[in-house]
Amino acid sequence: MYSGNPYYEEAINDDNKRFQARIKLRDNTLYNSNIKSIKYDLDINPNEKFQIGGVYGATISLELLNYEGDLNNINFDNEEFVIDLKILIDDLYTVSKFDKELVKIINTLPIKKITSLWVPQGKFYTTEIKKNENMTISIKLIDKTKYLEDEYVCTLTPPFTLKRLYEDVHSKAQVVSDTKSFYNENKLVNGVPVGYTYKQILGYIAECACGAYIINRFGNGEIRSYGSEVVKDIEKGKYKEFLPSENYITIKKVKYYNGTIGTEKGHILELDDKNPLLSDEIAQSIYNKMLNFIYIKYTLKLTNCDFAMDCADKISITNTKDTEFKTYIMKNSWEFTGAMSQNWEAKGENELSNTYSSSSKGPINQELDRIIKEEIPTAKEEAIQAATDLLTAYNGGYVIKKNGELYIADNEDLDKAQHVWRWNINGLGYSSTGVDGPYGLAITMDGKIVADFITTGTMSAERIKRRNS
Repeated sequence: MYSGNPYYEEAINDDNKRFQARIKLRDNTLYNSNIKSIKYDLDINPNEKFQIGGVYGATISLELLNYEGDLNNINFDNEEFVIDLKILIDDLYTVSKFDKELVKIINTLPIKKITSLWVPQGKFYTTEIKKNENMTISIKLIDKTKYLEDEYVCTLTPPFTLKRLYEDVHSKAQVVSDTKSFYNENKLVNGVPVGYTYKQILGYIAECACGAYIINRFGNGEIRSYGSEVVKDIEKGKYKEFLPSENYITIKKVKYYNGTIGTEKGHILELDDKNPLLSDEIAQSIYNKMLNFIYIKYTLKLTNCDFAMDCADKISITNTKDTEFKTYIMKNSWEFTGAMSQNWEAKGENELSNTYSSSSKGPINQELDRIIKEEIPTAKEEAIQAATDLLTAYNGGYVIKKNGELYIADNEDLDKAQHVWRWNINGLGYSSTGVDGPYGLAITMDGKIVADFITTGTMSAERIKRRNS
């Protein structure tokens, strides 16, 4: 929860409050008169099953008013959008209304308070712009997670800690992090992760830290962990609609690539089998942290919108029957149209669905799992070795250039050749039946890759050589 102002809670509960939006650009600032609507959404648990880890970006759908043409000269493509919201109430005076001398005079009077109630919502960047015929401009925005899709090249020498890896990712991605420490930060990584994006590595680190990675209100990276203390109480019936599930979700087991930890009946937290940073030690540590983590699945439509609340905040809601529910904000959505509306949500499977999907698989799915875990890595290694053996066992051939095409064949007379590689402006292909094809292995200029067989790895390099001889 953002707590930048001591008078915010009083203002947010005022029955006569009003709202103001502000969008700061490089050389311009837009207020309500230019803003038709702002829709915000951030979901750190978007799947039906409760999970930890991952990188989640907040998105904005923005509708601007341009009736007077005063936005025509702004190039929104290259702008950073800094979005703030503010509460306005009659007996609260903002600093911006007064100069310094006037403030001194007013401070001698029984004025209730003088303050500023701008609450930052984030920094966002353009993904789509549409200028409409009705003189409105529709813009879709996302936060800095859009810049984390590039490949991360790790130059650290193992072993190194998760914290050192986290710092190196931010240094190379040129993103500031507001997380100075996190759970499991001192656990060691014994191998260099290769072939991953910044986003993937940060999501894997966040899983080891029992949280989720986000870009926060200030445009900085953060591992957001679920809080242990309630930071907001919603009193009896003080909402538009509250729909909780019948039962709480309580984590009792952790499942990962090497098995399941925990024996008690209850929900299973599944870790990502593709996480290269996981180890038996880290999985055990995650189990120790997440054991008995409890919340209830729900949807909530608020009466009193509160744009200082964050995903992963713990809340308490009392329904009209005086039953108190303690849970978390996992999805936060709000819309500004001059007025404000806001919805919160938490997803999760019931125990039967969770335990069944985690532990009960039919023979086809079990076989698929076995193939993925056991045969595919072996097949890939054998296929690479077979290709290496073939290419290094070079035993002749003819290079023929003819009519804008290049051929590599087993006979200098193309009409007599059987094994032919053919390369021209339309692509590259191989035929084992002569120059007229068919070319069962090919890469074509329209981006297609054609293969008439799949090497499974069960055929040795020597057998492939014999087959092609």
